[in-house]
Amino acid sequence: MSEIISIKNLSFKYHDGSEALKNLSLAISENERVAFVGGNGAGKSTLLLHLNGILQGEGDVKIYGKELRKSNLTEIRKIVGILFEDPDDQLFCPTVSEDIAFGPLNLELSENEIKSRVKDSLAKVGLEGFENRSPHRLSYGEKKRIALATLFAMEPKILALDEPTSNLDPKSRRKLIEILKSFNGTVILATHDLECVLELCERTIVLKNGEILKDGSTRDILANEKLMLDSDLEVPVSLIKN
Repeated sequence: MSEIISIKNLSFKYHDGSEALKNLSLAISENERVAFVGGNGAGKSTLLLHLNGILQGEGDVKIYGKELRKSNLTEIRKIVGILFEDPDDQLFCPTVSEDIAFGPLNLELSENEIKSRVKDSLAKVGLEGFENRSPHRLSYGEKKRIALATLFAMEPKILALDEPTSNLDPKSRRKLIEILKSFNGTVILATHDLECVLELCERTIVLKNGEILKDGSTRDILANEKLMLDSDLEVPVSLIKN
């Protein structure tokens, strides 16, 4: 598989001086499904937000061989779609169709192409006919799926998802996981939901204090009780031997 994400010696400090990432290096190949896991403050979300330039630290980040810079952020953001943990951070228009169309409009696509993308994106998340609904009157699970539809409308090659299943009821969580399973591209999760990781990701990267603690097979990593405890995590219930 070809390498599509390359991160070398990445470090990042927040304005208060706290060091969130420390000289971190990794590579991700095309169509991989990778999870970033770790306790609170491990650096998961910070790392995820470097993938399309929302945050920019010291070091090298390349997407499909293109070095991430301010001058090419628009191009990179066509490739990498970021889903925020809170869908209200992503939805700001009066109607669902306007929210989904916002990104394609900035690509200066034709009106017919934009309408087609809105319709197709809603179908992918199972919310056909929601075009004229107000996003802020939807359930939390529906908001999450509409936020995901805004990414699908940009036709990204990479989905980078920050706690995608957080605060979802079991039915909404199951629906979102099934949608992500059907995505034909690279998927990267930053999450505490280790059962979701088991379902979606063949590879897991464990972070602690802004550094990579372990990188390898999801099942091997999540079944390692000592590693999980050292990472402020717990072995998923489904992997606990009776």
